[in-house]
Amino acid sequence: MATARARDAHARELVARARETNARRDQDETAAGFANPFAGPTDETIRTIICALMAGIMTSDWNAVAEGYVMLCDLHQQITGKPYDPITRSAPGGSSDAPQS
Repeated sequence: MATARARDAHARELVARARETNARRDQDETAAGFANPFAGPTDETIRTIICALMAGIMTSDWNAVAEGYVMLCDLHQQITGKPYDPITRSAPGGSSDAPQS
């Protein structure tokens, strides 16, 4: 049980850090004149998510995987209007909709 709790805590920490990293990058890119990647669900948005996940998987970089995961959760919310993040248990209808460990 302690292992599952430690794993869950680590995942929540990765997601929180990824949200901060993504927010900083969005600010930097906006300041540099780039369009907000979530101005609308576009091909570029989806490619960015895929590349972040792929880079993380190929290099065993859990931070990159978490950044892609956060972008995917944000895209879900943009499309549906509802938050969904099974790691932090932010799901429509409460934690019962999120997968349990």
